[in-house]
Amino acid sequence: PETPRRLHEAAGDNSPPGAPKSPAMPPLMAALCSNDEAVVARVLQSEPGAAQDLFWEHGADPPLCWAVRNRCSEGVVRLLLEHSADVTAADARGKTPLSILGSTESLAPGRDLFNS
Repeated sequence: PETPRRLHEAAGDNSPPGAPKSPAMPPLMAALCSNDEAVVARVLQSEPGAAQDLFWEHGADPPLCWAVRNRCSEGVVRLLLEHSADVTAADARGKTPLSILGSTESLAPGRDLFNS
């Protein structure tokens, strides 16, 4: 038999039963989670300005900070830059995409994207 918890999880909400539901993920954030350039490109084409809009319900992260922190591919980061993502926009902790990138040694080669 299905428990309320399992039914709750099957409905796609990972919040405990009775707790407030987690805010829905913005379309661009969901696309970035896929790390698929085609999916990200579709969202950016259908939502002009999405690359500049903060993820308010998710820590107020700028999309570029979120993408770098979550190790999105170089192609996905390039798409955000092509759609005017702000390279100087800082997250709630005051970190810019480049400072996030610099704090992760394994991502150091991606710094070239911000210099072009």
